[in-house]
Amino acid sequence: MSSHLLKRKRMHPRAVGKSALGIMIKAPKPGFSKTRLCPPLQPHESAALSRCFLQDTAENVLAVTTLGKDAVGVAIYTPVGSDQEFERLLPEGFLLMPQRGESFGDRL
Repeated sequence: MSSHLLKRKRMHPRAVGKSALGIMIKAPKPGFSKTRLCPPLQPHESAALSRCFLQDTAENVLAVTTLGKDAVGVAIYTPVGSDQEFERLLPEGFLLMPQRGESFGDRL
């Protein structure tokens, strides 16, 4: 992640002065997510499981962030350009930040 993403002038207004609880997520698409579960699962089943994990984790993060009001949920997602899909999957109020870098290590 580039340090410029952390500068106050570029922060989302809801994030200023708050802690971020981030989740690293990948678009739940067949053949792209939870691929090590195939077999025994079919690609569409592993994508559905990934979607359930993603939504469950996001709901848990949202529950924590609404308790004290001094934290915000952030989904750091891949691939770049899939933000509309995540806006439909994640609870309202989650911020989105695309992952940067070519390899998984770069993105972390």
